Amino acid sequence: MSETDRLLKIKEQIDNAKNKRSEIIGQIKSIDEQILQGFEAANLKEAEGKLKEIGVELDGQEAEFEKGMEELEKAYPWN
Repeated sequence: MSETDRLLKIKEQIDNAKNKRSEIIGQIKSIDEQILQGFEAANLKEAEGKLKEIGVELDGQEAEFEKGMEELEKAYPWN
């Protein structure tokens, strides 16, 4: 393979990598926008904060549910 052919092949690989990089950046931006819309947030940090709030709320609901189940199990004789 000549030096010219080798350099052309390297240039092609670089161009392909640049295109792939652009695709990936576009996908990341699209996902970021979906996250911001889903959480009605101005930025990712705000969305993360809202996600943590939701997690805390879910933990509380889970604990309340488990407590209710325990009370129910104690209140009735189960076979």
